[in-house]
Amino acid sequence: MSLDVASHWLHLHSSVVRGSESHKTIDLSGNPVLRIYYTSRPALFTMCAGNELFYCLLYLFSFSEGPLVGSVGLFRMGLWITAPVALLKSLISVIHLVTAARNLAALDAADRAKKK
Repeated sequence: MSLDVASHWLHLHSSVVRGSESHKTIDLSGNPVLRIYYTSRPALFTMCAGNELFYCLLYLFSFSEGPLVGSVGLFRMGLWITAPVALLKSLISVIHLVTAARNLAALDAADRAKKK
């Protein structure tokens, strides 16, 4: 959860420093994962909803397995289904963080070069 917040904060900050109109405005020639994430509403919805559902199920699972579906608890089954989405969302957050850090470093380097 902290990774998601930190990566979004740095991404927002780098967008503001670059002068972008929106943090969702990205360089379409940039990272292909982020391009899909921000240009495909179904992909964005799936990642966000799946990630949130994973954490909700994790909370519920801490109390109970949930109703049985066959021989497996519903919450456990939901965790197995949504875990890959949550892991992918975490990977996207890392990509966000690295991309934003590189953007800020490039802006900083360009700013320093102007001052010399």
